[in-house]
Amino acid sequence: MPRHPLIALLLLAAAILPKPAALGQDFIPPEALSPDPGAAYAVKDVAANDSLNVRSLPGTRSDMVTRLPHDARGILVTGKRMTEGSSVWWEVITTGVQGRTGWVNHRYLAVEPDGVQSSYPLQCGGTEPFWSLRLEDSHAAYSDPETETVTLSASGWMRSRNSPGVFAIQLRSEDDDPGTDGYATIDRTACSDGMSDFEYPFEATVILPDQTVLDGCCSRLAVP
Repeated sequence: MPRHPLIALLLLAAAILPKPAALGQDFIPPEALSPDPGAAYAVKDVAANDSLNVRSLPGTRSDMVTRLPHDARGILVTGKRMTEGSSVWWEVITTGVQGRTGWVNHRYLAVEPDGVQSSYPLQCGGTEPFWSLRLEDSHAAYSDPETETVTLSASGWMRSRNSPGVFAIQLRSEDDDPGTDGYATIDRTACSDGMSDFEYPFEATVILPDQTVLDGCCSRLAVP
């Protein structure tokens, strides 16, 4: 008996369309993830007589900042990533010069399992209006084009009880008056500033002590 044309079409589609992945077998390539600013990395797949170039910007045509030995370990990343051509580049914190960063091709870095950092300074910011919040130790510094830098006290990281990638930081005015508390909630997820091709590792919502609410992105502050 000849098949109905619709049935024949459905059978053909089932034969040529890709099968869904089995539960638990989904593969997320490294290119789809921002590097973990809470981890330390090591150089991989570099010959013993060679080194890994660290560039001033993503891409092989940018200036070289320094070189990493083939067996370098303890490398810290800010968490920022950018795709340049067919390659994915990660921003790393260079040693020896405070606040200095560079970029390396992500395929030459691997996480050190025992190199996790418990906490670290953060640099957060957003646009429209432009704002900046630096979180370091027990202090925070907020600024925007219309406001002089405001120094705040900051609590430690208060991690979410049921989501380790989410945490909050309490912000308090120096006068410590009641009702002047603010918070920064930080979510470990890919974030775009909407103006560049950089991807940041954290999305932030900031409530200043004056109850101004802002949203933006954060990365690890380059303080080795």
